[in-house]
Amino acid sequence: MQSDSLLPPYLVDITTHLAQDESELWDWFATEKVKSEYTDQVRLSLLKSAYRIDQASQPDLYSSAQKIAALFGIESTVTLYQAQQTTELNASLAYIPDEPHIIFYGPLLKTLQLEEVEAIIGHELHHFLLWEMQGRRYFTANQILSAMEHDRNADASHLESARLFSLYTEVFCDRGALRATKNLDVAVSALVKMVTGLEEVNPVSYLEQATEILEIEKKGSENQSHPESFLRTKALEVWSKEEAEKAEDVVADFIRGGRQLGRLDLLDKKQFSELTLALIKTVLEHTWLQTDAVMAHAKQFFHDIKIPEKGNKEIQHEQALKSLVQLVKTGAKDIQDYFCYILLDFAVVDRNLEDAPLAVGILVSKKLEILTRFSELAKKELKITKKKFDELKASAADLVAKLDEPENLNE
Repeated sequence: MQSDSLLPPYLVDITTHLAQDESELWDWFATEKVKSEYTDQVRLSLLKSAYRIDQASQPDLYSSAQKIAALFGIESTVTLYQAQQTTELNASLAYIPDEPHIIFYGPLLKTLQLEEVEAIIGHELHHFLLWEMQGRRYFTANQILSAMEHDRNADASHLESARLFSLYTEVFCDRGALRATKNLDVAVSALVKMVTGLEEVNPVSYLEQATEILEIEKKGSENQSHPESFLRTKALEVWSKEEAEKAEDVVADFIRGGRQLGRLDLLDKKQFSELTLALIKTVLEHTWLQTDAVMAHAKQFFHDIKIPEKGNKEIQHEQALKSLVQLVKTGAKDIQDYFCYILLDFAVVDRNLEDAPLAVGILVSKKLEILTRFSELAKKELKITKKKFDELKASAADLVAKLDEPENLNE
């Protein structure tokens, strides 16, 4: 069985997070009792809703399925089914541990050529490969996220994590179609036929159409479970041409785009907490700023916050600041606004410090490369004239340096 080296990094990262940070939930979903109940339900549903295709009646189809399974390192026998009473083209995997069961929906076997059906089989067997991989840890992660998604107490980060897990799972499985056929045109043709129902499509033309869309709009997928078809086909094209590591970065940009404050997943929430702490520590490294009012405000963010002495910054703190610079560069405007408003909070929380905290905000925002946006918000929210703000900006470094001098700190 394959390792997880082929996986989109997001699947690896969110699964690791769940295993470590949701360990009790993870242990429960990984129990044999839960797995056994799930398997029994799938097996019964499969038998009730689909016709099991006889191997003797479709020898070429079964031969293709076993050939692809062997290519993926799957030793189990593949069983194929036709769903009952369906008209739309589709396919799915009915996952049972150690048993790959693939279901075809609608007139798929009549509409697609055999090599295109092989692409579909490759996609579904990549689902099986994923769920079996690494002791079925990705299957466990999928179950946990699905449960979170349907929990009435779920917050936006749970929903976004489940959505991204589904999107990245589908593009990973699309890669199975490419691996199975070793032919980009066939993989694209199969995908387009599945979503349109057409019997004839031009894969080259559709790739050109996808390229045209991305030249106009780049914002990641808006869908809930499967990325838009133009994104999936472009991902296939990238994988067929690019080196693995570069391809994963490009595909991740297709699927997710830049970060948005209203669409933070569980990993983002954890990262934002770390970056917010790093930002506040940066502000408070000026000892004269650590007044009772300012520290009380800081403890509303992190009740146990500890400020390292100036000149003795933690390595993790410096790394967090570098990550923060990268995040505000690639994220949406509301990401910049979030961190700017934190700086503004600390600029006004202790009025006895007058303009000095705002000068710190100017210097920190410049370091983070968000000074332009910070300036806009500061003038708007603090009702400062452009002239006064520009004067403070020009003198900020000298003002802060003077306050940092030892003789001033001892006053």
